[in-house]
Amino acid sequence: MESFSVLKVVSSALLVVNEQRGYVSVKTAQQSQTLVGPLTSTAKLAHRVLVGGDREDEIVAYEEQAQKIIDWIVGLNSIPKNVDPNFWQKLQSQLAGKSAIQIAVVTSSLQFYNQKFTSDKFKEIIKGSSYIGDLDSRENCFVKLVYKDHKMDIYPGYYIYKGITREGDLVLFYDKNDHPITIGDCFLFKGTIKTHEICKFDNVPITKFNRINFLENHGQP
Repeated sequence: MESFSVLKVVSSALLVVNEQRGYVSVKTAQQSQTLVGPLTSTAKLAHRVLVGGDREDEIVAYEEQAQKIIDWIVGLNSIPKNVDPNFWQKLQSQLAGKSAIQIAVVTSSLQFYNQKFTSDKFKEIIKGSSYIGDLDSRENCFVKLVYKDHKMDIYPGYYIYKGITREGDLVLFYDKNDHPITIGDCFLFKGTIKTHEICKFDNVPITKFNRINFLENHGQP
């Protein structure tokens, strides 16, 4: 396989993400179906760009941003929540040039960098959160995912999803299905509005849904 530098791989991935209008992981690409067919992973498209060899000037334009991502991940002393420690060690090692590069691993750095969602920024966005719709009504809802976790305590075996709408309204639902979305993805779902509450963690209005029908992952902006 062709040998490419870490900087070139991450820069190419940034170029692809800008054109894709969001990062698409290998897992998401394998699981997803859209109206025009399966998504193509960022890693695969970045590899095509690198092998093509005719977009060097465009790749170079992303190198400064790519280096910031590399430096951030290599310098991070903690493992992000819900990340496999072995995978994180592999990613840091490859970005630091200490082990052979796997394009799918290196391009995943964009996914983790996009998850660097600061608490202050989040609070600023949701401070004007309002309730959505009427109780017991079925609604289509387009949100950006800000939290996802596999619950084994209150609702054993369920996943919890928390998102924010374009208007900054906070929504939440539980589902048995591990939908093909990651933190930062924008996605469309249909659900029944179960309750309007004040979120005990964020202290703002939150709309809770059930009977979820996942419709489509639109990726990351």
